[in-house]
Amino acid sequence: MHKLLKNQSTWPVVYGLVCLLPALAGVHILFPDSPGYISTFAACLSAALLCCIMYYSTQTRSVKYKLWTAASIFICLLFLLFPLNEYARHKRNTGLESCEICGYFCLKRYDNTCMVCGAEKWNNSLTPLYETRLSYIRAMQLDFFCPWESGHAPDFDHLPAEDNPLGYNKDQNWKPSVTEAEVMQACQ
Repeated sequence: MHKLLKNQSTWPVVYGLVCLLPALAGVHILFPDSPGYISTFAACLSAALLCCIMYYSTQTRSVKYKLWTAASIFICLLFLLFPLNEYARHKRNTGLESCEICGYFCLKRYDNTCMVCGAEKWNNSLTPLYETRLSYIRAMQLDFFCPWESGHAPDFDHLPAEDNPLGYNKDQNWKPSVTEAEVMQACQ
């Protein structure tokens, strides 16, 4: 291993991975639906630039110094991802409409499907299937909040992390159209 690290041609690869992995992770945090070619290219270009700077500035240094540099840069880049993740979460939560079924701000204006519960936003095409808008909301809530596996009473205010992986905010004015007893009865 030490012989491999002494080899000068090893370090561009090491520095490349140290820079590229956090850069690509950052792109996927900012653009979770589809990162796109331009943002991925920009991340790769930035990583390559940082890699070149690291390589040429440590070229004549010892192996220990190069390892410390690589580890330090990697840790710094990872710490940059934490505020980036919060920014991306805030960006996702702005400009979204509240879902009438689950009560989370997760409906994009151009999309009629909720990103948390998967229900379709009420529209006139649903009229033949449901008598009223309220009957549609009630039916969807009964299905969504039914605790199929656990058997515990549903928690209308907090979803498990696996049902809300992107951390959408709850609409504080939302109230369910069904009761816990109705949900438990519908699940039996």
